[in-house]
Amino acid sequence: MTKIKICGLTQKKDALLACSLGAYAVGFVFAPSPRQVSPEQVGPIIAALPAQVLSVGVFVDENLSGVLKVVRQLGLKAVQLHGRESAAYITQLKKSLPHLFVIKSIGVEAKEFLLNPHDYECCDSLLFDTTTPRNLPGPRPQIDWSVIANKKWPRPFFVAGGLRPDNVAYVIKAIKPDGVDVSSGVEFETRAGIKSESQLKAFFRSVGESPL
Repeated sequence: MTKIKICGLTQKKDALLACSLGAYAVGFVFAPSPRQVSPEQVGPIIAALPAQVLSVGVFVDENLSGVLKVVRQLGLKAVQLHGRESAAYITQLKKSLPHLFVIKSIGVEAKEFLLNPHDYECCDSLLFDTTTPRNLPGPRPQIDWSVIANKKWPRPFFVAGGLRPDNVAYVIKAIKPDGVDVSSGVEFETRAGIKSESQLKAFFRSVGESPL
């Protein structure tokens, strides 16, 4: 079964719905974004999550001490690094918190990798995503899936960028990722960070029905 991560959550009810539908992980954005949340806002949400769900803090080029502070404050199980964090940065992060699950986002656009994923064997998982700025309104554009299809990667990988209930099954069939990551594709069109119950359910249904 393909794992599902729901990202950009801002409300407890959306996070709990995602968990009840079978989410592997739920993500909270601590970097500048229409979906940015504060540790104070997220604390009660994380406290209510089922134990088996991976709570993920999303950071972009945050200094190491800042990431460690938020992780420890909230008891996050994982971090997702969306900037130009180096392998040395990740190694130090893992040294400080050995049990922390680290996801490194790799920007893919115009068939060129901004970072070499094979340099990041120190992380636990890769996330292939579009490099389009995250503060633009509306849905994220899809990446060119052919860039990552039929290739071997040093770590399990997720894909993101333009995923929706109507295209996620195709992506899974074409790429066979370990997981999929969705944010704007399950939101109300004009309400960033607010998930649509019907779209969330449709997304999980589509993943469940996708050919393996």
